Formats: sequence, C-alpha cells, structure tokens
Amino acid sequence: MKPSFDIFRELPVGGYVWIKTVFTIEQARQDLDSLSRVQPGPYLIYDPRRRTFVEKFQHSA
Repeated sequence: MKPSFDIFRELPVGGYVWIKTVFTIEQARQDLDSLSRVQPGPYLIYDPRRRTFVEKFQHSA
C-alpha cells in the first residue's frame, strides 16, 4: 500500500470537509499552499495510518 494523506478544510461552524487525497506529505503541503491562496482558512493534513491529524495549515487573506 502506498502512503497517503487526506487534506481537509476546517469549517467555521465546526467539523471538516474532505478536499482530496495525496501520496506524500510534501505534496499535501504544496497543495495546501495553493488552496489557501484561492480560499484562505484553516486546513488540516490527516494521516490515516496514524488515524490522526498530523499538521494544521492556516493562511489568512
């Protein structure tokens, strides 16, 4: 099984919405940088192997 990470956006009312799955943490960070430029806000990277969020990304306009 190849490693994968899920990208989520944190909703202002609570909860999360899934954005996409990527293969590497580096790819997740690059995608978050691009996503946050279009739609600023809190994003999280989830590692399903650990069953936890491993990184939070916050970008403001």
